[in-house]
Amino acid sequence: MTQTTDRRTMLKLGAVAAAPLVALVPAATVADDGTAARLALLEDHGAIRQAMRAHIAAMPELAEDHALPAEISLAPDGTAATYRRACTVQRHEAFTGQTTIEQMARFQGHGYTSHQTEATLEARLDRSSHGWAVTALALA
Repeated sequence: MTQTTDRRTMLKLGAVAAAPLVALVPAATVADDGTAARLALLEDHGAIRQAMRAHIAAMPELAEDHALPAEISLAPDGTAATYRRACTVQRHEAFTGQTTIEQMARFQGHGYTSHQTEATLEARLDRSSHGWAVTALALA
């Protein structure tokens, strides 16, 4: 008697061979090894960074120092977070005096001076139904 193997037979054999593996999958997903909590933490950190990037993009005088990592702290209940990062601030100060040099600078279109200072950006974020939102922002 000759035995033929066609595609249908191979598919049936593959399904029979995979059945024991399918029985093990629910046990792996139910096991609590902390990966779900770590994944949620990583997702929160990513969402906080994205919210801060969008907020900082609206402030052209502020440049984050990407050489140093941002410090993100979540509240124990997960509804609030703080964000701290070193940054460089470009400050512009107008010439307001009445000296001859200041008046001449204003007439020539140079009515301000600018300089950079190092600062720490501190933000408070709150979680809402729409995601993370910046509720307070300060430079220290």
